[in-house]
Amino acid sequence: MPDDTERKLREIFDAVAAKFGTGSPGTDSMWTKEIKKRLCSLGHEFPFDVCASGCEDADQGEWLFDLVWSEGERDEMWALPLVMESEWRVGLDDIRRDFGKLLIAKSPLKLFVFQQRTEAAVGDVFLVLRRLIRSFRMAGPGECYLLAGYSYSDRRFAYEQVVV
Repeated sequence: MPDDTERKLREIFDAVAAKFGTGSPGTDSMWTKEIKKRLCSLGHEFPFDVCASGCEDADQGEWLFDLVWSEGERDEMWALPLVMESEWRVGLDDIRRDFGKLLIAKSPLKLFVFQQRTEAAVGDVFLVLRRLIRSFRMAGPGECYLLAGYSYSDRRFAYEQVVV
């Protein structure tokens, strides 16, 4: 995967925030659909197959995660270059539950999207997610987590990258 992948992912989230960022995200499905559509296009640029529900350009429906970029042919999967989970509910239990799926994923790039009311609250969630990553005993070296937290009062995403 090209070195500028993280930059491109941030650009996608910033573009979605600019498009819909009028305070509260409105409907979660609207944001999720737009993010998946853009991630699907980016995945195809590399070119990877994309698994995601609710995304007409995806190669397959949802598979284990909200969105997956995969490599392989026919019924053989060779690699998962990216897996993504998103959780729009602000409760920490909901966030932890969805994020936990990424901990067990065999992928070099794990993307997690969530929201909170303020940027400070986004930072608090980053702290919790960093602790979960560092305490997970089966993490592989070099795994990269890109955390994208939307602050709906500030109408923008904040980002954190954690490399194991």
